[in-house]
Amino acid sequence: MLEAFYLTLIGVIAYQCVGVALFLPFEIAFPKARISITERTSGFIFLLATAPVTALVGAGVTGLKSALGIDGIPIHLAVHPAIAAVLAALWVDLQFYTVHRIEHRFFWRFHAVHHSIENLSAANSYHHWSEAIMGLTIALPLMFLDVRIGPALGLLTFLFTYQQFYIHSASKPHFGPLRWLLVDNRYHRIHHSVRPEHHHKNFGAMSPLWDWLFGTLYMPKSNEWPEVGLDNLDEPRGLKEWSTAPWRISLNSSSADV
Repeated sequence: MLEAFYLTLIGVIAYQCVGVALFLPFEIAFPKARISITERTSGFIFLLATAPVTALVGAGVTGLKSALGIDGIPIHLAVHPAIAAVLAALWVDLQFYTVHRIEHRFFWRFHAVHHSIENLSAANSYHHWSEAIMGLTIALPLMFLDVRIGPALGLLTFLFTYQQFYIHSASKPHFGPLRWLLVDNRYHRIHHSVRPEHHHKNFGAMSPLWDWLFGTLYMPKSNEWPEVGLDNLDEPRGLKEWSTAPWRISLNSSSADV
């Protein structure tokens, strides 16, 4: 179990470093907002600080799967691998959408830490460490799926894997009309917006499909780039503030305000 934890930890840290490194050049070359080195650095530190809890959850799920002898349903054998990959991604996105809405309704105190960020970027896209535990609700059902995407679908795998860094990226490149199929940084920024007309919108992280089906879709207008952050919780300035933020937030205003 300890070995699995360390291997998973290395994998999580590598994933975070690669995700930030991939989109940082776009933010520097094609900036949509001005973000200081201090903000990027502190955000990246908070991002790395979630790695141990994420690794613990991942190692636990892997160990449980092995202990129960779960092989997973090979959906890639029933349909074309490309279709299997898309179906798996949509399933993950539906789970994320559901958990995301539950967090806003019942666990806002913890999720608010993510929404307190005033200058979103690939590095400044951290969550509170407690949200890694909530990720179990997504990880556990995935134990029963086996999707072998294969090298031919590497681009698709890359997109779904690192999309979370891009949707928080403060860069000008966006998907344009393809935003109706895949979430981009402008679409997700609406979810973080301080403007009342944007509240309760755009919960999906991969596709707008679930927002459309469940009535939470807001397609951003041309050049719409609203301010983000919270009035009742300041962005943390250090590890102590980041770790204790859920217990410092004023809940006088409803979580529905975001």
